[in-house]
Amino acid sequence: MGNLHATFCSVIAASMVAGCATTTTPASQDQGAASEPAAVDNETIASDAFDPRDGIPSCPALDDGDRLTLHPSLGTVDFITDVNYGDPAFIAGAVTAQNVASYFENAQHYKPGQASYDGIGPLDDISIGQMQWNWKGGAGTLTKEFFKDIPEALLDDTNDAQLKQDLAALALYAKDQSNRQAAEDVVTRWQAFVDDADSPLAQWLRSEGVKAHQDALVEKRLGAALQLAKTWMHDRGYSDEHFERTLVTFANFNIHTGLRPMQNGLRDLWAPQLEFFASALDNDRNKIFAYVTDWMRACENANVTKKQDAFGVEAWGVKGNIEKWSNSAFIAGLTDEQVDLFAYSFLYATRSDTQFGSFPKGYSQLDVLQRAGVIVLDVGTALGADWDPSNF
Repeated sequence: MGNLHATFCSVIAASMVAGCATTTTPASQDQGAASEPAAVDNETIASDAFDPRDGIPSCPALDDGDRLTLHPSLGTVDFITDVNYGDPAFIAGAVTAQNVASYFENAQHYKPGQASYDGIGPLDDISIGQMQWNWKGGAGTLTKEFFKDIPEALLDDTNDAQLKQDLAALALYAKDQSNRQAAEDVVTRWQAFVDDADSPLAQWLRSEGVKAHQDALVEKRLGAALQLAKTWMHDRGYSDEHFERTLVTFANFNIHTGLRPMQNGLRDLWAPQLEFFASALDNDRNKIFAYVTDWMRACENANVTKKQDAFGVEAWGVKGNIEKWSNSAFIAGLTDEQVDLFAYSFLYATRSDTQFGSFPKGYSQLDVLQRAGVIVLDVGTALGADWDPSNF
């Protein structure tokens, strides 16, 4: 399949990827992911050395639910925890990050520059609020985060008697899982409120006290993202001018998939694994983008039904993003830091093991990459609409 595939197989353990050997070849780690590209014509870059459809699942990555193993193994990461939450740059970036996350979680309710507090969605049984805190079989963020230590006064902040009972039941379940059936009954009732902005639940979510509760939860997420961003910038040598993009990228990962500034919260991926991946592709930005967009093409050709495709090709505009993101003139105009974050986003996407209903697992990974890709690159289609950074 060519040298490009062989080198990448030295980066990701082959036991999960058909057609790869299990041995690894050492690679230099003294360079970053992005070197200055040679002069290129305005053409689409494509890899002719690697076919992601050759011996790899139709939408590659996870075919048995296990995460791929990265090389080298993750050592100790020294997180920068002494951060200034009052820094005007953080405050400005945090607002952008909150709005971006609110858009992704509540696209149909999002208004440019504003967080969306009252969205109610069907994912993971039921999901609510600006971060779409979810039930997920009783183990999701709805009880582990949203209703954990919720102020008692907010549970009574409604004139709807049934909703008041429902709120109390979920708050109790967050503390004592013995009343599971009562909590499941609440989730079943709330499923009738999906996308209903006039429902008692939606009205409660946008009340001032509940909005403040949501903001406080989001601020904790943004604090974690600040530690991740500062540590990443230090470890990768970024200048301060790249702070906001880096913060928004890590805030997205924290909110979307739970990336946290803890050794076991990194999913075995940090700067050394990115350096190894990039060196396997000669630290050449064109090869990096060719590899990633070839991977996307395999997902593009996956055979799924229209219903399954809610998070896949049509909703995200994958074909258009492949065309935009594989254009050599576009790639040449990116900063080294954008290339760096895009390559990291790809590797991080391959760590996802979320299953959305009956969707193929590879589509979860495609979702993670597409969402991060538009944030990092400022170009592309997200949730059926052209990405416009000025909306945030």
